[in-house]
Amino acid sequence: QNPELRAEVKECLETGKDILFYHDIREVDSLNYMWAVNGGTIFLVGYVPVEAIQQEGRTVNQNIFIVVAVMLIAFFLCCMVYYFNQRQQRKLQEEREKEREIHNRELAQALQAAQIAKTADGVIVGSAIVALCGQYGKDCVPHVAAYVRHMKEAICPYPV
Repeated sequence: QNPELRAEVKECLETGKDILFYHDIREVDSLNYMWAVNGGTIFLVGYVPVEAIQQEGRTVNQNIFIVVAVMLIAFFLCCMVYYFNQRQQRKLQEEREKEREIHNRELAQALQAAQIAKTADGVIVGSAIVALCGQYGKDCVPHVAAYVRHMKEAICPYPV
């Protein structure tokens, strides 16, 4: 019916080229095709209703939408898992830091107690020597020497 289309189809048959065109088939708007096979000795001829192509396009669009939605949901789930993991890691880090602070404080207290104890030993020994000096006056030297010898033997019983 369309002389331009008939001329295009005739040229396709003569040259062995492929052709794709719209045409009504049984009053249904269709996409028609003629594909040359074996250099144009045979043609594969067919048609697909435009409505079927449009339905296929809608189906593809729906599937793309579903894939995108699933990917976004998976992405947000991954973000949530990452967030909760980071939060848990921060809590563990804070607990470790608190534990480290407690340990450092206890260590500092123990060190301070050891320093005080070292000083206290000297004060106790010094106080005892002062008491001996006060008790014996000028004659305190042999008593202080005996006291120091006794303290030395208590600390280090082996002769040096």
